[in-house]
Amino acid sequence: MTVSALAFALATSQARAQDRDQDQVTRLGDVELRLAMNQETALARLSDAYDLRFNFLGPGSWGVFLRDGFPTQFIGAVSFTDGRLTSVVRPWSANDPDITAHTIVTALFNALQDAAQSGRSCRVWVESDRRLDRSIIQCGRRRFDIATSSSNDFTPSVIETLQ
Repeated sequence: MTVSALAFALATSQARAQDRDQDQVTRLGDVELRLAMNQETALARLSDAYDLRFNFLGPGSWGVFLRDGFPTQFIGAVSFTDGRLTSVVRPWSANDPDITAHTIVTALFNALQDAAQSGRSCRVWVESDRRLDRSIIQCGRRRFDIATSSSNDFTPSVIETLQ
């Protein structure tokens, strides 16, 4: 194997590893989290800036909330199995002033672009009933649940899950 072929093989291998790494990293508020991260490390980083509530979504999960303000603002949840981070759930709320239509569309575009460039495929499906219409996009470890309703009582939402 020539030196240039070896260099290309190494660069390609590193690029694939970086794509896999990016597929396992997300941010919850100001904290970067990585799947399989040690539970103590993840909770320590989150608790520096946020309030945490144990068993929020079930055993082994923690709800993450802003410390200041009323009403309390939910920013996401984390779940652990055997002391390792296995899931991060992050809602994109229409009530959050930092979340705009532009923010949501850009994030969805970036997720799909990342999947396409890395050769991963995405799965898309819809579910509908009388109350709720949902589109689900699954790209690698990331899932986006997009929900809307004709009811004025329902706020459209996007929930991103990394697992």
